[in-house]
Amino acid sequence: MHEKHSNICNDGHNQFLIDVLSSGRFLIWLAKRHPEVRNYLGLEIRQKLVNRADFWVKELALDNVHFLFANAMVSFNQLVSTYPGPLVLVSILCPDPHFKKRHHKRRVVQKPLVDSIIHNLMPGGQVPSLDSCTALDDGSLF
Repeated sequence: MHEKHSNICNDGHNQFLIDVLSSGRFLIWLAKRHPEVRNYLGLEIRQKLVNRADFWVKELALDNVHFLFANAMVSFNQLVSTYPGPLVLVSILCPDPHFKKRHHKRRVVQKPLVDSIIHNLMPGGQVPSLDSCTALDDGSLF
């Protein structure tokens, strides 16, 4: 297993699930339901939410879910491209849509991230998203 994955995965050949903009609740729920076959990684740009999720993981003694303080737009491909197991799911729940045109560059779901997800996701993998942003709702990014 690649050195950077040994710190976040209990078995590098297990299925890999990533939650972008992770407050922690969704991944912890999944990790409790499927502890033996999957590794879960939450990426969050707010350190406070990473700290809170890490606290919950320790309290629940889960070893298959981890959270990183990271910008998914910048770090996603670097984090997943060398993972030896299959990437089966990337969830993007409630990204900030930044409706004003001058703030579009701050959107999390942009073409480079979508391209990286498509490149790394196994055939048949899933990308559930929940958002009110028209670009996501109408499927124009996927």
